[in-house]
Amino acid sequence: MIQKIFPYIEVMRPGLMVLSIVASVCLLIYSNNFIFPKSILIVLTIVSFNTFFNMCNELLDEDTDRIIKPHKPIPSGRVNRDIVKFLMFFMFLIGFTSLILLVYYYGIYYLILGCMGLFGGFIYNVFREKGLIGNFALGMTYFSAAMMSSNDLVFSVGFGSLTMAFNVAVQIEDVYGDLLANINTLPIEFDINFSKIFSIFLAVISFFFLSKYGVFFTLCPILVILSVIIDKKVVYKVLLRYICRIFMLCGFLCLVI
Repeated sequence: MIQKIFPYIEVMRPGLMVLSIVASVCLLIYSNNFIFPKSILIVLTIVSFNTFFNMCNELLDEDTDRIIKPHKPIPSGRVNRDIVKFLMFFMFLIGFTSLILLVYYYGIYYLILGCMGLFGGFIYNVFREKGLIGNFALGMTYFSAAMMSSNDLVFSVGFGSLTMAFNVAVQIEDVYGDLLANINTLPIEFDINFSKIFSIFLAVISFFFLSKYGVFFTLCPILVILSVIIDKKVVYKVLLRYICRIFMLCGFLCLVI
C-alpha cells in the first residue's frame, strides 16, 4: 500500500512542500504576524498553491523528464495521471478557499498578493512560459508568498531574486532535454552564457538583500553561483543546489531561534 502511495507523494515534491510550510510559519513568527486563524489561512494558501503548481510542473514536464529523468513517477508510469489531476484540483481548491477567506476577513492586501502569486505561477507552470518573462513571473510568485508571510519588502525581494537565480541554474543543466521537448527556457531563448551571467547577477542581488538575515541566507546565493560556474560533473552542481535548499531551511529556522 505504501509503495503505491509514495509515488503520488513524490509528485507533490514533499521536500518543497516541507520547505514552504517551514518558510511561511517561520516568517510569520519572525514578523510577529502569527495570529490565529489568520496565520493558518496564510500557510494553507501558500502551501496548497505551491503544491498545486509543483504537481502541474511535474505533469507538464513529462516529455522532458522522459528524456533526462525517466525514473520520475509520471514518465515511469508509477502513477495514474487522472489521480494526479484530482490531487492537483484538490490542492488548488484548498488554496483558493483559504485565499478567499483571507481576503474576506483581512482585506484586499491579500487579494493583491494572491493574484500576483497565481498570475506568476500560471504563466510559468501552466502556460509554459519559461524564458525571461517566465523566470520573472516565478520570482514574482515567490516574492508574493514571502510578502504574504512576512510583510518584509527587503527579504521578499531577496528571496524572489534567489529563487530566480536558482531556477535559471537548473534550466542551464536541463537545456538539452528542454530543447528536445521543445520547451523555451532562458538558455534556449538566449544562450547558456547569458543565462549563467543572469543567474549570477540575480544571486548577487539576493546576497545583498538577504545577508542581514543570517549566515545561511548569506551562503545560499554563493552556492548558486558555484553551481553555475564550476566546470565539474552535473552531480556536483546538483549537490550544491541540494545543499542550498538545506541552507534555506536552516535560514528560515534560524529566524525564530
